[in-house]
Amino acid sequence: MKNILNKKINFLILSFFLFLFPVLTAKADGTATTGISGNSSVYVGKTIDVVLYVNSVSGANGGLAAFGGNISYSTDKLELVKTTSLAPFTVELAGNKLGGFGANTIKGRQNVMKFTFKAKATGNATISYSGSKQPDADAKYVNISSSSKTISITNPPSTNNNLSSLSVSNGSINFNKNTTNYNISVDANVTSIKISATAEDKGASVSGTGTKNLGYGNNKFSIIVTAPSGDKKTYIITVNRKDNRSSNNKLSSLSVDGAELSPKFNSNTKNYTVSVPFSISSLKINAKAEDSKSKVSISNTSINAEETKDINITVTAENGGTNTYVIRATRGKDPNKVLSKNNNLSSLKVSQGILSPAFKKEQDKYIVYLPYEADSIKIDATVEDTKYATIKIEGTEKLSTGNNNYKIIVTAEDGSTKTYTVVVSRGLNMTEESLSSNVYLKSITVKKGSLKENFNKEVFDYTYTGSEIEAVPEDDKSTVNIINRKDKSIIIVKSQSGDIGVYTLTKYKSNFINIIIYILLSLTTILSATGCYLMKNKLKKINPDLKNKNKKNWDFSYSNINNYCICYFMGNTCKERNNR
Repeated sequence: MKNILNKKINFLILSFFLFLFPVLTAKADGTATTGISGNSSVYVGKTIDVVLYVNSVSGANGGLAAFGGNISYSTDKLELVKTTSLAPFTVELAGNKLGGFGANTIKGRQNVMKFTFKAKATGNATISYSGSKQPDADAKYVNISSSSKTISITNPPSTNNNLSSLSVSNGSINFNKNTTNYNISVDANVTSIKISATAEDKGASVSGTGTKNLGYGNNKFSIIVTAPSGDKKTYIITVNRKDNRSSNNKLSSLSVDGAELSPKFNSNTKNYTVSVPFSISSLKINAKAEDSKSKVSISNTSINAEETKDINITVTAENGGTNTYVIRATRGKDPNKVLSKNNNLSSLKVSQGILSPAFKKEQDKYIVYLPYEADSIKIDATVEDTKYATIKIEGTEKLSTGNNNYKIIVTAEDGSTKTYTVVVSRGLNMTEESLSSNVYLKSITVKKGSLKENFNKEVFDYTYTGSEIEAVPEDDKSTVNIINRKDKSIIIVKSQSGDIGVYTLTKYKSNFINIIIYILLSLTTILSATGCYLMKNKLKKINPDLKNKNKKNWDFSYSNINNYCICYFMGNTCKERNNR
């Protein structure tokens, strides 16, 4: 209520200002034109929107600061339902007086107000705006032109989309305008039917009538009635033409020259297999229908060597129904063909973890480290020879803690096999067991060869001769992975705790330079040991810790000795000499 009162007060102030302003002003400094846009026709009972707009504001500095005037319309034919202000400032309608002002201004073309009318009676109705004088931003007034619009009001078109009659040339229909679906049957010899229909409203249109061709079985026809208003209604007639044609689509016999079907032919059995020798490149199939009016068609019968192919024999009955028999044929191998020896993989992937080393078809041993939480793994392998080679994967479905061995066996066309091994090392449950950090080997053996040095678990570098290397961890819960290179092999020992130990084995190469270097090193060692022995009474007796492999020399010196000796001893030999 308060808001309504405030609006009325503001409008009264505005009206006083608008009507007083022309008296205070000597002359107009600008002009503006108006217009009324919107539809020009409407049906009785419907609403229509028109918009009053200002256009071509000229000579007004900064634009119109206010807008006003009178609105009139044919009240006998139109009822004002709603107004909506569209101007940069609020414009309101009180009675037939229009007015509003604000800080923003009207420039160029601007919609001022939308009027929503409801049509009450037929005829032409007029909506008019009378021009006025309104101030611009500099308090100078602008002449605003009048405008009007004529609306044509008519009765709405008929919505009647009913039929008054519906009939067919063959058969009878119990017609009712409110019933939209009809079914009739005709004899097999009736090939067409004529449909006739009349609309109840003369202004309505009807489509879908006339002569219609009939196929066997059900034929659906739609008759569409469109009212003057555009509303549509569809009547459907289903004509069932009787079908006395044969439906027999079975074979009475089926055979292949030079081969025997499996199982033996039966008209009710649809699928067969047959094997033919290499000498047969195209199958000769003999197929006879039970019904002479049926048609038999056979798909392409050519077949390649070692190919397995489905050949379809389709029987089409007189009435169009089909039945398909399938012969799966396999042709033998070319006796002169050289069988493939390719038993390589082209790819090897694991569902989780990292395959180490990275896959190479020549590498046949891999390891994958997984945490305790991973209780399963999927291995995906693809053969290089996709046509002939086969794959067999062996391994546990569920992972145990520690090492789990998986074998990927590839069999070539000639029967030769190659086995890829993937060791999946699953960690322990940290909450259940204390984890060992032992990264030492128990032994290293070389097939058809040997290590050049005596094995010591705390020594991590060796030279060797031979081919295949085997390594046994000191802790049976540790895992071992052997990576073979051209001139060296690397043995990786992983403990339960995840610690890593690396043994390096370099292939031994015997040559003259190596012999010379070995002799020089031996002489140097002897001379050094002799010098240290001569000075032993001047050296402090110690027992160095040799378990750390990184301690390979020690410096012994005293302030009263000008020279010092560097001794290099290993194992028990050093301990014995230091205890003297």
